[in-house]
Amino acid sequence: ISSTSESGLSLANYCNLIVGGTAFNYRIRLPQIDLSIYKDFEVRGYVHSMYTSASHTITIYGDMNVTSGSLYIRDNSLIIPQNYVIYGDVNIATEAKIYTEGASTGNIIHTFKIAGSLNVDGTFDAYYKSGNYNYKIATTFFGTNTSYITGSGSIRFYTLTCDKGSDATPMLIMQNNATSAHDDDEPFLTLLNG
Repeated sequence: ISSTSESGLSLANYCNLIVGGTAFNYRIRLPQIDLSIYKDFEVRGYVHSMYTSASHTITIYGDMNVTSGSLYIRDNSLIIPQNYVIYGDVNIATEAKIYTEGASTGNIIHTFKIAGSLNVDGTFDAYYKSGNYNYKIATTFFGTNTSYITGSGSIRFYTLTCDKGSDATPMLIMQNNATSAHDDDEPFLTLLNG
């Protein structure tokens, strides 16, 4: 994805952004700037690797939809986190997935901050460990409305933080039996508000 138009204007804002490929090895390199998507972000087919060589935040003011294939979040050997802020829902269709892995040694923690719900009929895998390789997605639910974790798919969190509002009224409701924690010694669930 280009960070500038042919006339030299910055392309840091999109209305709807749809990415995807027809083969597993298709790669999308995001620009080395923060991105704002004012409606939905959709993954169709295979987005094998979304990475930059600088830390960035993708802010989605609609839903994140993985309708087929996979969104593979990695660091490209540079130990650089990616941050997603989603003001709508995250929806993962059957046989689709969001997962993390990488190419560097050491620890890397990406972040997902979700104001809406997480609906998983495919796979959401936020934790990968192999030898010295540790790739994680710290997931936070925020905002003042109740959020749900639903679907018939597989969910594995690295950490889960509930930061819903300023009192106990908004809730985070888990309705997915497949939800499981990682196997490190760090705390899995943090309740800040809600």
